[in-house]
Amino acid sequence: GWVIVGRVDATDREAVFKARDHLLAYLRQTFAAFTWRMPIVQREEWSQDYRAEPAALLEYGMAERDVNHWDFAFVVTGVDLVSYYKPYALGALSRSVSIGMISTARLDPQAAHQEATRAERLSVMSRRIAALGLHLFGHLNGLDHGEVVDGYMYDVETVDDLDRLARFPADQVQQLEANLHDVADVRLEEEAASARTHPLWFYVR
Repeated sequence: GWVIVGRVDATDREAVFKARDHLLAYLRQTFAAFTWRMPIVQREEWSQDYRAEPAALLEYGMAERDVNHWDFAFVVTGVDLVSYYKPYALGALSRSVSIGMISTARLDPQAAHQEATRAERLSVMSRRIAALGLHLFGHLNGLDHGEVVDGYMYDVETVDDLDRLARFPADQVQQLEANLHDVADVRLEEEAASARTHPLWFYVR
């Protein structure tokens, strides 16, 4: 699932929805053996500053993930993510809780003082959000950075790098599929345990 935290403008919000649709279509096509659902939840009550601590965003992601029984979550904010290695971060993640965080602050062409129509901004931002989301998804499922320049696991250094990303190479698809089977097995075990603990009763009259 996706969690939009804080207030974002209408173009950013629409770009997130379009990115979700693209990412969902890609995963359904590439990993057709699995069932994919990606609801979007908006949590506008967060009063955000000009930068966001990833730890604070994790709390929102974990809460929604647990309540909605998601396997993975993306948390999206419209402000820069605090980084202790660079002035800002485009994204961050926590493998231990299966959550990736995305900042749209630098993904808008207007952030680089480029002239762009709303339609152009929407197209560029949605493409970049989807690419960054798939990059984080790869990391959440055990992939390391790769050297394929148009591969989703290329080591992203700048916003422009995101514009080249278009695929997972075949070897990474195999690695992801193996990990997703493990995730699915755990999900089935949890659902079976829940059914034993909370049996369903059917009444016939």
